[in-house]
Amino acid sequence: MQEAGAIRPIPPEHLAAGGLPAADGSLYDRPAFETQMAERFLPVDLDTPGLRIMHFDPPVFTLPGFFTEEQCDDAVAAALESGTLVPSKVGGGNLKDMAYAEDNPYRTSSSVLLDAQVQAAHPRLRQMAAALQSKGLRLLGQGDGASWGPPGKLPAPGQYCYESLQMARYETGQHFLAHEDGFPAGLARSNGFQRHATLLVYLNSTQEGGATRFDMLNLAGGATRFDMLNLAVQPQKGKALLFFPAFADGTSDPRSLHTAEDAAEGNIKWVTQQWVARGLAGAAADPIQAALAGSLPLGSGSSSTSAAAPAVQPAQRAAAADEGPSAAEVLLAGKRSKGKKKGDKKKGGGGGGKGFGA
Repeated sequence: MQEAGAIRPIPPEHLAAGGLPAADGSLYDRPAFETQMAERFLPVDLDTPGLRIMHFDPPVFTLPGFFTEEQCDDAVAAALESGTLVPSKVGGGNLKDMAYAEDNPYRTSSSVLLDAQVQAAHPRLRQMAAALQSKGLRLLGQGDGASWGPPGKLPAPGQYCYESLQMARYETGQHFLAHEDGFPAGLARSNGFQRHATLLVYLNSTQEGGATRFDMLNLAGGATRFDMLNLAVQPQKGKALLFFPAFADGTSDPRSLHTAEDAAEGNIKWVTQQWVARGLAGAAADPIQAALAGSLPLGSGSSSTSAAAPAVQPAQRAAAADEGPSAAEVLLAGKRSKGKKKGDKKKGGGGGGKGFGA
């Protein structure tokens, strides 16, 4: 298992100014940081206009203006008009009987997974997903992503792909308590992939509440103290937040533990959640997994672990296709007969400009 390493925040004066401008190599050791990103995480195009570094190690970035205000408004309107939002669920694993519960206090938002069926029925949502993924590829220095696997499909070992995009709405008092997006080693092998990047885009601004708080990253650095001020990103319309739940070797990074804070009274928070998956070599040794490899749709209703309650680890599962449960569900839950999720794969589309109208 790779050592997480010491926590290295950016200087407080840069954090107070909204983050350190990534393109300005005179403010930090840019070559060393680029090497760290390429070797330990994922490369990032540090020359992306407006990109800000919020934390060096583990790396956290923000990018104001990732979406225009018009695009954000159109995405929210399209989600509401689609009628597809449902109570958010958390996965199986150690939660067992709590798995997929719609009244679980751990995660209380409503959300929609933009799988193939949803995208086919709602072109504006499909175009929003395509625009976000295209911008994300450029931010990660991946060009057009020609070497990536198809979005929403289990990637080959060593190959990257996007999981199915998710949209979520948090109303007053709703939250997602402390969790990791990366998987424990055993679950990652069972799933056949690990999450390597999380790209959130806030679709509206909140004046109070709703922040994404990194529970392990206090602003003074060093060991975690939950009574200290932690690094937190307040939702700002159109802003993207990028961080890395796992290392390049597939080991999850527990320092990425984060909380979606309660939406304050009178505030509603809208956000998209895009995860980047990478296939694991040798992960399909199980006959069930082997049968599904290459065709298992990737989708999500939750993340993997909670440090707030170490014995309870809500495990992210790959979404099931119509014909049966996912490999992760079979391996972890045995004969559990909970509901299934639709399979998903994404198709490219337009997007950009003023909104995502069909």
